Amino acid sequence: MSSRTLLRAYYIYQWRGYLICSVHSTGNLRTSTTNRQMPDTPLFFCRHQYQLFISPILGVWRTVSYRQMNKNHILVASLLLNLLGAIGICGMAYHYRGLIKEKLKVQKAIIPQHLSDNFTQYSYHLKKNNVSINFSFDDSCEQDAQIKDVFDEFGMKCGFAIIKGDERYRQYAEEGFEILAHNKEPLADATEAEIRSSMIQGKSVVESLGLICHGWVTPSSTLNPCYVATTNDYFEYGFTIYKGADKTGLTIEKNSKSYNLWRAHISVLKDNLQSIIADAIDKNGMVSVYGHGYELTETPTVWTLEDLRTILTYCKKNNIEVLTPYQSCLKLFSEKHNDY
Repeated sequence: MSSRTLLRAYYIYQWRGYLICSVHSTGNLRTSTTNRQMPDTPLFFCRHQYQLFISPILGVWRTVSYRQMNKNHILVASLLLNLLGAIGICGMAYHYRGLIKEKLKVQKAIIPQHLSDNFTQYSYHLKKNNVSINFSFDDSCEQDAQIKDVFDEFGMKCGFAIIKGDERYRQYAEEGFEILAHNKEPLADATEAEIRSSMIQGKSVVESLGLICHGWVTPSSTLNPCYVATTNDYFEYGFTIYKGADKTGLTIEKNSKSYNLWRAHISVLKDNLQSIIADAIDKNGMVSVYGHGYELTETPTVWTLEDLRTILTYCKKNNIEVLTPYQSCLKLFSEKHNDY
């Protein structure tokens, strides 16, 4: 087969579809042979309007006149014709720009009316899992090393709220444990100046070890309610509410204030483990737990290391994440791009 025959076949193939097209009064494109409606998207419409009227003429001209041109002339002519075609498409697109904008318009998200009070189109959670439990142990006790060993057994981490800059806590932090700020003097009736001084002093103890301090534990877990927001000036979160022996209302939910959190004592948790965890799952929140190492040697003993193992085993079996307090707060309060 000669190159001339191949070239003729190429041109006929390239333009065959447009020689049998017709425009109906509706503005839609249909083929005369199949009567099948073509897509009516704006770009398709603009492109085929141009090809419908110009392409048959160009195709016939190509087929007839190639005999009088050499290969270089044919190449140049083809490039020029393709350029002309591109200009034609751009012209048609500009002409139908209003239709194109209408087709490509992106509609805003629609939120059901009954959700509008609690959700906005910019921030809403439906199924994100915020459930976790965290532990912190106060007062820089000698028994903290034994507590750490139990968490190491389970491959889990906790926090230690320290009042002394013991070098061992730097090592704990390097292993993934969290070190929180704490102090001795109660602040339930303290002035703002006294509260600020206590927070600065507690934070400086942690920072003296070369560590970043994220969280605060109020002495005796109670901060003067007039100044709880002061926590924001020094920390990313703080435990400032005392729950005592409460067995309910221990779940911290997403709408809580990060500077006004609370903890449950580990002895309360061990006696009400299933109900407290079930409540956290139901409310999709976190549970914060605390204890003191010296309580392990008290008589009577309110909790033991074996109790701690039982709690951690239950959490592991029920797929409840055990995190440091800071990590737990991040999971509860933070929002990621794919949460929207």
